Amino acid sequence: MNFMMCKYHPENQVIFLLWNDSMLQFACEECSENQKKQENKQILKQLSIRKALKEPDYFLGEFNLNKENRQLIKQIENLPIQKLNSLMQTIDTCVKEIQISLSDLINKIKENILNIIQRKEKLRNNLEKISFYAQFTVVFQGLNSQKCLTDDVLNQIEDTIRQLFFEIDKNQNSFNQEVQKQLLLPKIEKINDSKQYQIFIKKLQNFKDSISPFLIQNTQDLIQYQQNYNKDLKFSNIHKQSQIQVSLEGKMAYAAEDVWQVVLCEQPIPQNRKISFYFNILQLHQFYCGICFKNLISKDYRGYVSNIGHGYYLMCRYGNIYSHHDNKINGQQKGFPSYNGDTIEIIVDMIEKTITWTNNRSKQSFKLTIQTIDTLYPCLRIAKSKVQILQC
Repeated sequence: MNFMMCKYHPENQVIFLLWNDSMLQFACEECSENQKKQENKQILKQLSIRKALKEPDYFLGEFNLNKENRQLIKQIENLPIQKLNSLMQTIDTCVKEIQISLSDLINKIKENILNIIQRKEKLRNNLEKISFYAQFTVVFQGLNSQKCLTDDVLNQIEDTIRQLFFEIDKNQNSFNQEVQKQLLLPKIEKINDSKQYQIFIKKLQNFKDSISPFLIQNTQDLIQYQQNYNKDLKFSNIHKQSQIQVSLEGKMAYAAEDVWQVVLCEQPIPQNRKISFYFNILQLHQFYCGICFKNLISKDYRGYVSNIGHGYYLMCRYGNIYSHHDNKINGQQKGFPSYNGDTIEIIVDMIEKTITWTNNRSKQSFKLTIQTIDTLYPCLRIAKSKVQILQC
């Protein structure tokens, strides 16, 4: 677009269109600012000319579209271009890694096939060493050296072979032991036990995990998965502080003492999914809820959260937030208060890498960015409190 200077401010370049039902004007930045400051005047709509020429969805979105078209335009605006470009690079990397690992696996399979062929020949060679078989071959070697085969010679050979067969039948145990000894060759590694196979499967799983957030999933399947997760979710009787009592088939956790105590749930947060769960406060003194890295938290299950690297993402009853990796927010009162009888909904989005707490009574919520460096688990940090998992 050629430069166009504003007729109201000749030193400024035109960058907007301002309009309403009765007028339209080319406008610069100063015109736009003046318009915003005006009182008792009709409000003018504003359109960025350069953006409108590049993005038809932006241009069309400034007008009175019906609901369906507005939704389509919104979807275009929200399309995660950077994520999709990153996905393309990930796919390219994953495919190359899969090709390499598949080539290694094929070479391993070929090696195993060759070993099987060689194994058969080696078995035959070993079986030739068995004493009874060696005696049998000696008889025929002697037969081949005879220039003239008389009846007496043939009778003698028959007697020898008959005696040999008799000895074999008579000494079955020693015969089978000798055969078994010669058959004991090193075993060939199963393909699914091989290092190459495990690497190949891991690369395939990495690829699947990379693209799964972008795959269209059946809504009913997602609902069913969420329902099953809430149904199965329960507190662990193992991964907890010893004084916490778990009851109601794992749905209830109770800390009678005024001492910080942690209890984890048995079910981990699923990878590449968005999942929610609910904690209902039945008795309240000290109460923290959220998620944690089971492998990173202190093993006495006291829940130390003063310094980053503690392994938790928690909100306490007063609204203080505790972040495993963000020192700026760790301990800050950014959330909302919770009271006895409240139900706290926690949504963990492993694709977006966020956790959101919502008080279902007050409707207050807070979202926090998380890391996904290890498997995460729902958890509580409580003292003189009782909490129940709800199946909402």
